[in-house]
Amino acid sequence: MLNSLRLSLAGLALFASPVLAQETVDATDPAKLEAILKGFGVARIEANSNSGNPQIDGRADGKAYKLFFYGCTEKANCKSVQFWAYWDQEVAVDKLNEWNRDTRYGKVYLDKDSDVVLEYDINMVNGVSDRTFEDSADIWVQLLGRVDKEVLGN
Repeated sequence: MLNSLRLSLAGLALFASPVLAQETVDATDPAKLEAILKGFGVARIEANSNSGNPQIDGRADGKAYKLFFYGCTEKANCKSVQFWAYWDQEVAVDKLNEWNRDTRYGKVYLDKDSDVVLEYDINMVNGVSDRTFEDSADIWVQLLGRVDKEVLGN
């Protein structure tokens, strides 16, 4: 009985080890997010956005975007991030509504200047694995291309 308990515990430890060994990232570490985003194109940390919070300016597949940091305390220790991009191009509101109705990730809308805006928010409280953030960045790059093609017809 004692031996089978030891074997069971040893087996659990083997399965738990990869989970415990995963690297994590959160919105308190803009430099680590920047390093991950460089794998998708150009990314650089800006000293401050208009709010004073950190911001990363990036470019993927030729399209400029920003990664804004939210829920920050004293311009640091942020809790979430938002990918953001815009196009200075006219589009029918029906096309935006269709996208928002049919697409799970990313929302599009017209800003006050009638620019098309794409946003994609990520909760980073308690961190996410590096791989999960990489997957989120990959989804973002796909969204950029899809909006350009499916919404704007480029």
